[in-house]
Amino acid sequence: MSYRPFDKLGWITLAAALALRPMAMPHAQPAEHAPDTIDARLLACAACHGPQGQGTDNDYFPRLAGKPAGYLMNQLIAFRDGRRRYPPMNYLLEYIPDAYLQKMADHFAALRPPPPSQPVSDASPALLARGRSLVADGDPA
Repeated sequence: MSYRPFDKLGWITLAAALALRPMAMPHAQPAEHAPDTIDARLLACAACHGPQGQGTDNDYFPRLAGKPAGYLMNQLIAFRDGRRRYPPMNYLLEYIPDAYLQKMADHFAALRPPPPSQPVSDASPALLARGRSLVADGDPA
């Protein structure tokens, strides 16, 4: 038996489907395209890093806003090329060209949202004083 892509019934089914298609969607609108702006392109970043790159209190999603563009570019390339491993970032950046990564880095470097509010510490005054001393003077011991 020879292979034939369509038999007579197949052609009739295809013709009927094509004939009925306009009736199924008589008022179909053309697909709406998303705006092609840097803000629209970086919505995937906002899901984890915040809408203005302000970061979160989770170490996996650091602040990007205001960091030097060169530093951000280096990190983006490291994720894209697999030198830095975090699967969601590796996946998102896998096929992004350098020029696009540079636009991303420049965009986040130019942002200046206020820092996130810090929670009030419940540490004792003595512990806070010891911490200030360690930061300012170190521990000679």
